[in-house]
Amino acid sequence: DCGAATQVPFKPRNDRPVYCSDCYQNHRMAQSGY
Repeated sequence: DCGAATQVPFKPRNDRPVYCSDCYQNHRMAQSGY
């Protein structure tokens, strides 16, 4: 999302973007409605 190179402990799936930890937290917050 932010374009940062990130190592993730799983294989990225085409239908699911991979976020760095900062963006991941932001997206989780947004989806929760906060």
